[in-house]
Amino acid sequence: MNYYGYYHGDEMKQEEMDRLIDSLLIYMPMFYKKLTTSKETDLTKSSYKKRTADQYQILGLLEHYKFLPISEIGRRLMLSRPNMTAHLDKLVSEGLVERIPDETDRRVINIGITQQGLDYIKESRKWVTNNIRDTLKVLNNDELVKMYSCIETIKSKILMIEGDHHDRINKRI
Repeated sequence: MNYYGYYHGDEMKQEEMDRLIDSLLIYMPMFYKKLTTSKETDLTKSSYKKRTADQYQILGLLEHYKFLPISEIGRRLMLSRPNMTAHLDKLVSEGLVERIPDETDRRVINIGITQQGLDYIKESRKWVTNNIRDTLKVLNNDELVKMYSCIETIKSKILMIEGDHHDRINKRI
């Protein structure tokens, strides 16, 4: 077995792996940007654009989990500590999240989403959803179904990789 391992039971050739990596590096960010960039000429119509993508993702993560340690947010979103601090300072100052000392470990600071943060996510999600729907209008129903299937496959692979990554880390500890 080579460095890249096996892909669906067959050994993946290095040139195929290189093309896969190039596609991930080029097209995944492009895909994300295409879906989240507004076609509106007046971006001030939406408060969504007042946030960076990282800040929006932090709020979305906290909407799901209610609160998480700072380190866990950074790990899940792959954000460095300095970036996390800057984003959180901004979100705290705007009342969208709050710092909550951990009850069992004084060294840990949890970040919780406020009601104002939940309201912001709810409102901005409407704008984001409408923007994505508008962007995807060029696809027919069959293309949308295929795209959905592909995204579900990508999501499952990301979760598989995430689980494998944690397993390898836990084995070292």
